[in-house]
Amino acid sequence: MNDETRRDDSDAADSKVAQSESQPIEEPCDHIISCFKKIAGTLTREEIQAHGLIVLEDGSKSNNYKSATVDLTLGNCHYIYDGNKKNSDDGNSGNQKWKLWRRASANGNDEGDDQKWSPAFVGDPELLEDLNKKYSEAAPQYRYQNRANPNKIKIPPYGSALIQLHEIVDTHTVATDPNKGYLVVGRFDLRLEKVQQGLVSQQGTQIGPCYKGRLFCFIHNFSNEPVYLSLGERIATAEFSYVSCFCEADKRSEIIKKICKDNAEKYEKKLFCDDKGIQEVRYFWKEGRLPGDCGLLGLKHEVINEINSDDTIRKIALQVEKRAELRLRWTAAVIALVAALASAALSVLLSIWLPGLTGVNERIADIEKRIDAVEVESIERERTSEDQTVDAGDTSDEVISIRNSSAYDESFPAKE
Repeated sequence: MNDETRRDDSDAADSKVAQSESQPIEEPCDHIISCFKKIAGTLTREEIQAHGLIVLEDGSKSNNYKSATVDLTLGNCHYIYDGNKKNSDDGNSGNQKWKLWRRASANGNDEGDDQKWSPAFVGDPELLEDLNKKYSEAAPQYRYQNRANPNKIKIPPYGSALIQLHEIVDTHTVATDPNKGYLVVGRFDLRLEKVQQGLVSQQGTQIGPCYKGRLFCFIHNFSNEPVYLSLGERIATAEFSYVSCFCEADKRSEIIKKICKDNAEKYEKKLFCDDKGIQEVRYFWKEGRLPGDCGLLGLKHEVINEINSDDTIRKIALQVEKRAELRLRWTAAVIALVAALASAALSVLLSIWLPGLTGVNERIADIEKRIDAVEVESIERERTSEDQTVDAGDTSDEVISIRNSSAYDESFPAKE
């Protein structure tokens, strides 16, 4: 290769570099690396706001943004699971039971699972009335758990709730906007402070792209105390991310149209939805997606019912009888053993104490003999003293009369 050829090749290379610097060439997508408009990763607060991903029903703006997340608050409409047909806590209903709706199954029979779920409302009474009138013949009617405190719901100990969040999430507009065309997905979960109260949540894996509607989550109270949630209280946190996609605009537009079509087919003709997403929690009632047993409360009632069954009582009685008999046998054996040990100990003690007790008896007998001897000696001394007095020449009439009397002779025999 001559110098001229080399010079031409060098000039061509320099020309390509200059062209690449002035007009960047977009590399073809390899379907693996995230190259969706060269954007990827988690959205910042500014991006979430700019794309309008969080919408409030009254048109106001949320103030719950953080650096790369947004807090979600408690909405108006919910379902509370108590596992029983409990009495309403409604201040005007007294001891009347909740009026619970039952949906018809495919074979025309009523199913009882929905009776464990109570539709509950928090917030403005006018909104409550409007919602109940809107679907008065097609759905359960909302009511306050407690009219004295209409802005709170109570999740009973070991109970559950299907919670509707207040914010509307909109990943549809940012995807269909011709000036943006971004596919965005999100995730959300309970705030840590709610977990510390004993709450655990279950929700969908993902906030899908091209979705515009409410967010919902099943919340389970694993504590033995009721948990109260207030309207507008921050209970969850959401984050959003860009989705990898083909770089070609036509292909990207085709994917977005297909996702929007799938969402429309999924939601459009269903009650409590529009063509973009779910608008109200009663959708889950309509679709039969309220579980028969939820959280720990259903298990608690199942265990209680099982314990109270006749079969369980018989089994328990049999076990108690067997254990009582075994305990009696052990008690009898222990008593016999203690009696044997006590008898042996008593025998040993008696063998030690009896010789000492015999010596005491002998000493007592010896003392009694000495006392008797002392008494006899004392009497003899008295007699001897009286004899000596008479021999000393006591000639009084009294002594002579005594000496001459027969009593004296009998009391004092004559000396030889």
